[in-house]
Amino acid sequence: MHAPPPSELELIQDGIRLTSWVFGINLYTSRSFYDGSVGLLSAWDLFQTRCPPERLTFHATETMKAHKPVTKRVLGLLGTWLAPDAPRKNYLTGTMEQLGGLKALRSQLPAEVELFEARHGALVKAGPAPMTGDVDHAEMLPLYREVYRLLAPWIAIAADQSMAMRLGGGAIPRTEAWYRRLGT
Repeated sequence: MHAPPPSELELIQDGIRLTSWVFGINLYTSRSFYDGSVGLLSAWDLFQTRCPPERLTFHATETMKAHKPVTKRVLGLLGTWLAPDAPRKNYLTGTMEQLGGLKALRSQLPAEVELFEARHGALVKAGPAPMTGDVDHAEMLPLYREVYRLLAPWIAIAADQSMAMRLGGGAIPRTEAWYRRLGT
């Protein structure tokens, strides 16, 4: 089986790139990345043997608004972040306490919103099934708005630290508006 080159997988219309060939790594774990640094760095080394660094052109991290070129420094960032003497970043555990804990969350939400305790926080289920709607056309999604109201300070942080959706001009303001769509 022949795989097409990445250039054949791109879709450009009216000068706007709609799709590109990309590779992304998302890691989800119940352990701190610092505790699993040896395995994580081994996986990164293995990835680089399969995809030579000179073939990587752009990158983004959780705190970047836009992709940037891959450099030698960028290729060493994971090792720098996970070095034994590197400062540790607390990703999750303080948020639940800042929200007042599970009981406080429960008291601020309608009964139709379920909360499930998880190891490092809680899962929120707004209604019996996912809902679709268009907030620009008066489809108000009231349960989703209630969850948004409660989590707005943390959604704002996520919006500030997340990549812009690259869908034509004005990508950053459009992405920020999308994050805040339930608060209007």
